[in-house]
Amino acid sequence: MSKFQNSNKTFILVLSTLIGGILASLFTLIFIPDQYNATAEFKVHTEESVDPNIYEAIIKSDKVVKELKEEENITTPLKKLKHKIKVDFNEEKKTLKVSLSLDNRRHSVLATDGLAKIATEEIESFVQGSTIEYVKAPNDTVIEDTSLKVKLVYIIIGLLAGLGIGAAIYALKEPKKKGKQTKVDTEYTLLGSIPKY
Repeated sequence: MSKFQNSNKTFILVLSTLIGGILASLFTLIFIPDQYNATAEFKVHTEESVDPNIYEAIIKSDKVVKELKEEENITTPLKKLKHKIKVDFNEEKKTLKVSLSLDNRRHSVLATDGLAKIATEEIESFVQGSTIEYVKAPNDTVIEDTSLKVKLVYIIIGLLAGLGIGAAIYALKEPKKKGKQTKVDTEYTLLGSIPKY
């Protein structure tokens, strides 16, 4: 393989990889919105043992989520908003974490705080003999962009797809060149012993 062929192959592979990466990046910018995840934490004190699943059922109930939508002016449909809410109960520490992911950083913090307050009231009124201590409000400085990992995966897929397409293009071009070279280099017919006139 000559230096020209080597540089041509490198150029095709690098260019196709870059194009794949750029297209994947544009796709993530247009179709994958930012998702900022804020978390609030509170302690749950109950007189009797309670099924931990009851907390998630209360927090994700239609009543709580509808009230949150109205108070925080959230336009996301009810069903979709429920999927954006995560509830984690630590039975040993008796701590309850509530997370909410929205596409605006500040709104995510405010809405998570609002959700925690609504949930606190609802749990106390629904679960008899329970008191809730709000221990950690959502913090703007430790908020997590949950869409970042998804975007990164798409960009890596785009780069690999570009590399694969570049390799395929080069592989399709290569046999034609070899066929042409064989014709030019030989001075004999297919029989091999009779020279051309």
